[in-house]
Amino acid sequence: MKVVIQKHFGKYIGGGVVPTIPGVGGGYVCAVKEDGAIKVLADGNGSIMCRSFKDYPDFPSYLVPECLDEITGTIVWR
Repeated sequence: MKVVIQKHFGKYIGGGVVPTIPGVGGGYVCAVKEDGAIKVLADGNGSIMCRSFKDYPDFPSYLVPECLDEITGTIVWR
């Protein structure tokens, strides 16, 4: 697998996980760069959980327009 940065907004990063083996599915990755290090906030291939951005409420909706509220089971438009 390799991570491809598809969108970048300030310190925030949105991208995808691209398989290197044919026939294997990919996924997403959302991260923040702080103090020279990259911290992955969410990754996977299903719904992005809203709790992933609890410590980063200013994570741009441009990068992640919606997330799943795991308590209510509903989609939240950010």
